[in-house]
Amino acid sequence: SRNTIAKYMKRLGIQGISPKLFKTITTISDSKVTHREDLVNRNFDMGALNMVWTSDITYMKIGTGTAYLCSIRDEHSGRVIGYSVADHMRTEMVLEALYEAIKTRHGKVQGTIFHTDQGKQFEDHRARALLDANQIASLMGRTGSTMTTQVPNLSGLFLSTNISIGMFSSDMEELKSGIRWYMEYYNTKRRYSKD
Repeated sequence: SRNTIAKYMKRLGIQGISPKLFKTITTISDSKVTHREDLVNRNFDMGALNMVWTSDITYMKIGTGTAYLCSIRDEHSGRVIGYSVADHMRTEMVLEALYEAIKTRHGKVQGTIFHTDQGKQFEDHRARALLDANQIASLMGRTGSTMTTQVPNLSGLFLSTNISIGMFSSDMEELKSGIRWYMEYYNTKRRYSKD
């Protein structure tokens, strides 16, 4: 019973870990941005690689504070093809994830649709320049609808990463190591994994 378990745990000097409810705002939109037409219409898997990439930023509590993960996922393969981890939510982390995704796909990304939320990191002139230089079309979801709500697989990725890695990491290096391991698992060991 619950009371018996509680008694044994108290005797052994251990206690359960339960995630604290905390809310960090990761989408800060830029009111000056003109949003483009919806090229996806919620059809995220268009039947081939590099047709639609999705991206979002999530946060994790670690022993030294808060860390952020920006990942880019190919919606046909289900693989995370680029990601970055940082102690901030600046545009640099989006650029790092984008460079990795483009490199993963050997630069053959012309015509890819990059679907994100309305965070200003994704609309920064440096991110726009990198997308334009690689002929990647940018698309933003509507305000008030997070990417993890629009693309269910991203929410599973972020929840799994938060629970399995973020909660048990004492510092940034341990978190990065854990995320590297998890991304390898996520991309190669799951049944959903393709190219």
